[in-house]
Amino acid sequence: DSLPNCGTVPALEWRPICACSFAAFPPGSSNRSPVYNAVMIWTGATLSAILASLSFCQASQTPLQPPTQPPLPTEYDYIIVGAGTAGSVVANRLSQNPDNKVLLLEAGGEMTPDLYVPYSAPFAANENNSWGCETTPQYCFLSSHPSRRGTYNSRKVMGGTGSLNSMNYVRGNPKDFNKWEEEYNATGWKYNDVLTYFKQIENFNISDVSQEDKRYHGYGGETPVNYPGYYTDLSYVFLNACTEANYKKIDYNGKHHTGYSRVESNTAYGIRWGPSSCFLNNTVRARTNLHIFTKSMVIRILFENTKATGVIFTKDGKNETVRVKREVILCAGAIGSPKLLMLSGIGPQHELDRHRIDP
Repeated sequence: DSLPNCGTVPALEWRPICACSFAAFPPGSSNRSPVYNAVMIWTGATLSAILASLSFCQASQTPLQPPTQPPLPTEYDYIIVGAGTAGSVVANRLSQNPDNKVLLLEAGGEMTPDLYVPYSAPFAANENNSWGCETTPQYCFLSSHPSRRGTYNSRKVMGGTGSLNSMNYVRGNPKDFNKWEEEYNATGWKYNDVLTYFKQIENFNISDVSQEDKRYHGYGGETPVNYPGYYTDLSYVFLNACTEANYKKIDYNGKHHTGYSRVESNTAYGIRWGPSSCFLNNTVRARTNLHIFTKSMVIRILFENTKATGVIFTKDGKNETVRVKREVILCAGAIGSPKLLMLSGIGPQHELDRHRIDP
């Protein structure tokens, strides 16, 4: 089947399997203890992942075709480092212009079948799809941890952390966006400005919102927004408690942001829709002016004076150098982007000296 706006996915194989696995452990059908119900929910999610993996093995086509990797040209108009949430969108939009020659480099690999199962993130993270970043030792919390270190969820896979998260769709508060422009001169970042782009990427499928709130959503974009496909006992208790406390039921991505709601989720047809699924679907990957290289780790940005002229990346144990005509665009995440800048000689002098990096 071809799902709207989202490329080719074996949807028919998925729907009965996901429904079957959760039907086996219906959270609302038992009067047993909350602990029992919680265990059954997680067991159902695990079974979904196993069955979904088997389904993909039997399917005639994978959800996203691995990019064919042609001989590497020596030069591109744009080089994008990182195929996470930002990198996937930027690669999609830049390659819409056939005159732009775009290279997208991702250190991780393709999404594996288990990542498409909603809410499987606690089970699916491993050394192949995650960077394994840890915090420094904490002294105000994590007291039960022997090292007092926490894990930072930074993913190494097509779609980045958006391929391995809880899929909750929550926009930032308008006041924060407005503050960026008013106090920090971030021109173009007021909420009404960025709202245009929020609406462009959305395919909003929630009906019980007001006409006023519908004006804050888009209906033809790449990213599906739905309520999760099932309720738990806890969700009923929470929603009823909010009603009894006289809180207002809202669309928290609409006009008002204080109230209660079911969570809005980037799921559709019983599976996860992450940045790679939505913005780098098979139709986009077929563009001849877009080259996607997975398992390609950028280790340095090249400069001539203050202008970025290319990158060096490692693939299959070899270093490759590629030049850029216009821009190198860093989309490697909150940790990866500044780290790459420092490895390239840009950053606090004391850090560069400490690691013996020449500016």
